[in-house]
Amino acid sequence: MSKKHPLTRRLRGNDQRPDQLQCSLKTTRSGVDLIRLFLIAATILFCAVQGCGGPANDIVGKWRMGADTSAVVWEFSQNGAVQMGSTRGRYSFGDRERIKIETSSGTSVYEMELSKDHLTLKDPRGSKLEFSRTR
Repeated sequence: MSKKHPLTRRLRGNDQRPDQLQCSLKTTRSGVDLIRLFLIAATILFCAVQGCGGPANDIVGKWRMGADTSAVVWEFSQNGAVQMGSTRGRYSFGDRERIKIETSSGTSVYEMELSKDHLTLKDPRGSKLEFSRTR
């Protein structure tokens, strides 16, 4: 009695040979891969569309504190860096319109209000920092 391929026993009543079954599995696998590729592309597109607006992009640029032209300028970069006069740091966004700014001297969390050319940062104790976008 010859030794049968392990898949042959499972194919009883089915006229497919194990090599045909393997081809069928490859076709199914490529279909699954195509679906995965589509889902990944859709996710990337969704994230790109969501990233077009919102505070992460709107805050990028230079902001002057107050109306005085000699006041300190804060510059927010796309990569999360911030420069406040000669002080450098990093910023990130949290929930409920909050921004965290980290420098070598400490970390501050502010509630943020941002319109086209006006930025207000409120700290938990109630003080406000008012900025206007510079051109």
